[in-house]
Amino acid sequence: MSSVEIAVNLAKATGFGIVSDPLGQNAIDCLGHYITWTKKDDMLSPKRANGAQSYSGQYGLSEFPLHTDFAEERVPPRVLALICIDPGKMLTPTLVMPLMELKERKKLLDCICEVRTRNGNFTSSVVSNSKGELLLRYEKHAMSPMGRYSKVIFDHFLDDIKPTLVRLSKGQILLIDNWCCLHGRGAVAEESSDRRILRKVGNWK
Repeated sequence: MSSVEIAVNLAKATGFGIVSDPLGQNAIDCLGHYITWTKKDDMLSPKRANGAQSYSGQYGLSEFPLHTDFAEERVPPRVLALICIDPGKMLTPTLVMPLMELKERKKLLDCICEVRTRNGNFTSSVVSNSKGELLLRYEKHAMSPMGRYSKVIFDHFLDDIKPTLVRLSKGQILLIDNWCCLHGRGAVAEESSDRRILRKVGNWK
């Protein structure tokens, strides 16, 4: 079994997996057998805070909080592939937190929020059911809990959690199931400001 297949199986079973062998373009091509890419690739690099609405604009080189990518979409894409192009001089960790490890995960089904989008708002629980599968949606800048009960859950379900820290070396790939695993980024040291991560987004085939 290849490292790509192992990583895919782990991501489907636990929320994330790592392609540890630096296979370059070959690994990306192999991932295409399991994932349909649905969005334009992004090159992620550390930037200083500038007040923009993006995470880089808000947090700069500081730690990015745990979140779901594209949480403002009614059905967020299922898979993120974070490909380490250049780790920088110091390996900045990616934080991952699978749904199965959240102690309050059952309560999240009843945590109702308003999700703000450019095309009109909608309501969703933090954990909902989409086509028979659980969908974890959390983005504190785009979601507002509705009612006191939901607010208490929303504000505190990440208290005392211990996310896994993944430090990618050049060529390694972190696969994240965006429906069942939150992720964030550790603080970036000045000497690692040349860090480059290619993000590919898609859905399982």
